[in-house]
Amino acid sequence: CGLIWLRLGRAVPLRDRCVSPFQIPAPAGSDKKYEDWAYGEQLWMWENRKKFADRARGCWEGTKGAFHALCWPTAGVVEVSRADRPYTELFPQEAIRGWVIEVSPGGLERMRAWLEASRASDKPFDDEGWQHYYASVYKYDLFFTCHHYVARALREAGVPVHPGRCWLPRGFWSQLDGLAVSSFQRAGAPSRKAGL
Repeated sequence: CGLIWLRLGRAVPLRDRCVSPFQIPAPAGSDKKYEDWAYGEQLWMWENRKKFADRARGCWEGTKGAFHALCWPTAGVVEVSRADRPYTELFPQEAIRGWVIEVSPGGLERMRAWLEASRASDKPFDDEGWQHYYASVYKYDLFFTCHHYVARALREAGVPVHPGRCWLPRGFWSQLDGLAVSSFQRAGAPSRKAGL
């Protein structure tokens, strides 16, 4: 069986974003052990990191773009990162809340197919070595955010998550709490009570 490591972070200096990425075993033949998949609004997730050396301005512009996207659909971006170690070991100081969810090998295969189909092209529009950015086939808006993306991927794997209950972080987190094999929360991570 495969294990999916989900993490929910908050904007921190290392990554400059708050998304719902998750880590899965890398495909057979890969030179890395793990893949980290994330989805977000293009201005928030990719452009603000490229355009603005000033983190505060980049964060403001990205936040403004994300709020705009909630009212008007904007371009979505899929980020795929590959690593030899779990995310928690790569960034041990990041405040995170995480869940481990067990899925069958067939479920992992179906989920990977869905994730790959969420990219508009197999070729990234930006390649930073271990991080690859792709245009998404999905627009980012009120009805399809980063939480919906993860929920849809998990649903493809056979995990009974309801994307319609992911409007706010609390709805998503409460579903994951009931489905996880294990979970933990590092100091400074958003708590379930702090979720909107």
